[in-house]
This record gives sequence, structure tokens and C-alpha cells, in this order.
Amino acid sequence: MNRPPAPIIATVVLLALLTVSSAAAIVFAVSEIGASALIALIFPLLTAFAALGLWQATRGSRVITVALSLFLVLSGLNDTDTAVIGIGAPVLGVVLFLLLIAPRSSREWFTSPE
Repeated sequence: MNRPPAPIIATVVLLALLTVSSAAAIVFAVSEIGASALIALIFPLLTAFAALGLWQATRGSRVITVALSLFLVLSGLNDTDTAVIGIGAPVLGVVLFLLLIAPRSSREWFTSPE
């Protein structure tokens, strides 16, 4: 398999940053809230597996990342109190969505060679 195109690499980097930041937030939450915050580890695991799947050109990871981007947009529209979530989440969601859907190289990355 060849190297992923630039939009896929950018998406993987963004997902990796999202994974690290959400995992760090969970670590801080566990120290304050307790063990119930460990359930939130599902989100960084999901983003990590999505990034790995995008690198390997699996279509399921593309669907998961598109769903994740839509979730980020909706969560940002729902929470207008904080700038990070109210503005940052929808922007990140739109960027992830556009990197996966718009460039031709991204679409071709997920087509199966015949």
C-alpha cells in the first residue's frame, strides 16, 4: 500500500491531537471526579482507532470519522457557553469532514484497487 495522501495525513494528525487532548482531559477528570470518568475513555480510543484505520484505508474508519465530525459540529452548536467547545468543536468537525470528503485524493484513498 502506498503512503496516504496529504488530506488523510492531516486528518490522522488532527485525530491524534484530539485523542491526546481528550485522554489528558479524562486523566484530570478522574483525579477530580473519580473512577466513573473512566467510561469516557471510549472517546479517545475511538479516535485512535479511527486514525489508525484511516492510515490503513479502511472504509469503516472513514464512516466513523465522518460521524465523529458531525458529532463535533452538533456538540459545538449545543454548547455555546465555552469558546473551546462552542467554536472549536464545530470548526474541527467541519475541517475533518472536508478533509475526508472534498479532496479527490482522499476519496481515491478509500477506493478498492480492482
